[in-house]
Amino acid sequence: MRTDFLPLLLVVGLSACSTIEQPIMYEIERDGNTSYLLGTLHGGVSMKEFPPWVMEKVDRSNAIFTEIDLSPAGRERYKKAFDASLPSDSKTLDQRVSPEVWNEIVYYRGKWTPEKLKTLRPLTALQVYLRGRAEVWALPNFTRMDAGDMDAELAAYGLKNGKIAGFLEKDVLTRGPCAYVIETELLEKGVREIMSQGKNKSNPDDMKKAYRRGDVTKLNQSVFSTVTNDCIFRARHENWIFEIEQRLRALSPIVFAVGVTHLTVDKDSLPSMLETQGFKVRKLEAPTKL
Repeated sequence: MRTDFLPLLLVVGLSACSTIEQPIMYEIERDGNTSYLLGTLHGGVSMKEFPPWVMEKVDRSNAIFTEIDLSPAGRERYKKAFDASLPSDSKTLDQRVSPEVWNEIVYYRGKWTPEKLKTLRPLTALQVYLRGRAEVWALPNFTRMDAGDMDAELAAYGLKNGKIAGFLEKDVLTRGPCAYVIETELLEKGVREIMSQGKNKSNPDDMKKAYRRGDVTKLNQSVFSTVTNDCIFRARHENWIFEIEQRLRALSPIVFAVGVTHLTVDKDSLPSMLETQGFKVRKLEAPTKL
C-alpha cells in the first residue's frame, strides 16, 4: 500500500459553506462490506466544497483510494510509461488529426514551423496551440495524467487523519495504443473546444458548474470517442473492479475517489459494471432540507 504522499500533505481545511449542491456518490456493498464511490473533478474544484454528509463518510472511512498514484514517484513512473507507449509507425501529427484542427494549430503555432509541429506528440502540440492562443484553459479534465487538486487534497486529507492511501490504476492508461489514442483525442477535442468557445462565447467554467450541480448530461459531454472510451472506461473499470474486490474485504469502509464521468458515463460506467459483478449499488442523494 502506497503512503508516500508527504509532498501533498498540505493543511486541508474544510469550508463551512459547501458549494457542491449534488455530489455524485454511490454506496457499494458486497458480502456485508460497504464502501463508497465518490466522483471527483480533476481540477478547478476543491474538496473543501463538499457538503458535510459527504465528508462524514470520508471521515468514517479506513482508506481513501484515488485513480492513480499521486506521489512524485508515481507521477514519474506514469510519465515514463506514457512516453514508452508512443507509436513506432511513420505517421506525423498532421496525419493523425483532422485537417481543420491541423490548420488551426498551424495558424497559432508561434515560433514553431509546420515541419517541426508534425514531429510533436499530441499533448505538446496542444500546449503550443494554447500558448499561441494565449488561452488560460484546462485540458478536458477526465483523462489528465496529472490528477487535479481535489484528488490530491483527498489523499493528503486521508493521510493527515491516519487513513490508508492507495490507488486503483495499474497500467491500462499507459499501455499499448491506449496512451497515444487518448493524447490524440485530447488534442482533437481540445482544439475544437477552444474554436467552439471563440464562436459561441461559451463559459469555460461550464464543466465546473455542471459538477457542482450534479448535471450528468453536461458532464457526459466531455466523453470522447468509442475507441478512446474503451481505454478510459471499460478496460480501466475491469481492472479497478478487481482492486475494489480485494480491498473491500480487508479495509471497508473505503472511499474510492475517481473522475466523475467514470460514474456517470452512459456505457460501461463503474457502478453498472459493479452491479453486473454482483455488487449492491445505491446512488446517494443529498439529504432533504427541512
